[in-house]
Amino acid sequence: MQHSRRFQSVVEKTAISTFKPDELKLNNVVVIVDQNVEDAAAYLAELKSYFAGIIEADAIDVVGPDRYRNEEDILKIVAEKQPDLMCIYRHLCSQSYRLPHGLGEYVNILTQATDIPVLVLPHPKARQAAQALQSHNRVMVMTDYISGDHALVSWGVKMCSDQADLYLCNIEDQITYKRYMQAITKVDELDTELARDKILKQLLKDAEDYTASCQAALGESHQHIQVHSIVQVGSQLSDYKNLVDEHKIDLLVMNSKDHDNMGMHGLIYPIAVAVRTIPLLLL
Repeated sequence: MQHSRRFQSVVEKTAISTFKPDELKLNNVVVIVDQNVEDAAAYLAELKSYFAGIIEADAIDVVGPDRYRNEEDILKIVAEKQPDLMCIYRHLCSQSYRLPHGLGEYVNILTQATDIPVLVLPHPKARQAAQALQSHNRVMVMTDYISGDHALVSWGVKMCSDQADLYLCNIEDQITYKRYMQAITKVDELDTELARDKILKQLLKDAEDYTASCQAALGESHQHIQVHSIVQVGSQLSDYKNLVDEHKIDLLVMNSKDHDNMGMHGLIYPIAVAVRTIPLLLL
């Protein structure tokens, strides 16, 4: 459905919006751990240091296993506290962190059953855990349709440290584009060659124009952030992973839900599983 709406908007030449930053507040942050708070003290100290400059220490409520027994209890805590951000690590209450598969039941529930942004961290016992909380100087926003997504970009900006690099990435799915083109060839009333040339150019131009407006606005309001634009056609999963590695990204920001339901977007789940050495902010 998302691809169909985007295709329709291009055909109808819908005007592209200019970046308008959202006002984001992080005054109420819930961190979930599976150790007693005292036992998790060292990890929590690292996490609070990681949040320095973004989230005040007194805004963080640490929820240990003395306050929950299962996923349902976590959802009750979320409903009661209505946090601005949830923070949880992969494979909470599980030994599966040793395996490069999945995210864990608690992460799945939080990203699917709530509309609250979830910061997903590597498990504290994973080899890359300590390094993952060192910095957020290189933040990447990823999507297949960035035009007009003010919230996504605003969250990327919010999570940047001082003197950070922010990468705005729009990867048009080559397979989806080819499917559209194949359909167009079967409609006699449409000029196939014209459509093939114009539609792809417009898709890329929409994204380029929007990211340029982001660069202009943030160049005035957030001069400490260097904003980069990456707009291309490709295989989304492999290209996303390659871009994270190429630019040495230490925080990835993505929309995790389909517009039509509360489930995790089909593309996001494999990316979240594959990119497991850095924090992921799932909106």
